[in-house]
Amino acid sequence: MVGFLKQYPYLCWSALLLMVFLAIFFVVKEARRIMIISGIASAIYSFAAIVFVPEYWQPVLLIQSTVGLEDLVFSFANGGIVCFLAIWPFRRKMTASYTLGSLVGRFLIWTFIGAILCYTIRRTGASVMTCFLFTMMIIGIMLLLQQKWYWPLSLAGAIGFSVLYVGVMAFLGFCFPDFHQQWTLPNLYGQRFLTFPLEEFLWALGFGAVFPMIMASVFQIRIIRLRVEN
Repeated sequence: MVGFLKQYPYLCWSALLLMVFLAIFFVVKEARRIMIISGIASAIYSFAAIVFVPEYWQPVLLIQSTVGLEDLVFSFANGGIVCFLAIWPFRRKMTASYTLGSLVGRFLIWTFIGAILCYTIRRTGASVMTCFLFTMMIIGIMLLLQQKWYWPLSLAGAIGFSVLYVGVMAFLGFCFPDFHQQWTLPNLYGQRFLTFPLEEFLWALGFGAVFPMIMASVFQIRIIRLRVEN
């Protein structure tokens, strides 16, 4: 069994993140709805594998396909985890207002904006990860201009998810010393951390900062302002 798993580090990576997701999901019952919805929303982004492979990396998949099971699990788990880390500390100061239709509609709008931005930046000749990093930055700025109070969510998500990601990558680097070879290193920035490309950690920082704000906009989360009576 161990020998089998050694062949599929991406599968183990995705399974590890899913276990973190499930641990939170079963322990913190009140967070289940937002984690499930955020996970499903994030799982849609797994189809970005179509443009990431093979330019950015060439992962070994359990079942070889354009978008692997690992991609879906990885994206689903990350979406649920990062929204829990960002939103849960402020839950008692927030309200949410949404219907299924409005939720889907707002998410599709942000996804469409992201796709247009990525395509536009890509036309300049930028690498695929550079496109995604700049797109996240632009969308993050747009969201902060829309709701300035989103910044605590962004900060909590960026710090919490980055710390988790570094820990997971350190563990993977120890268990799978050759895992970094599945990235297409000649196409990347050339800098590494914990043997992995720097882009991985920049992505974690950006995703942690921006995705919770997208979901806060999708859920129409508002901060409760307490009034002091004179």
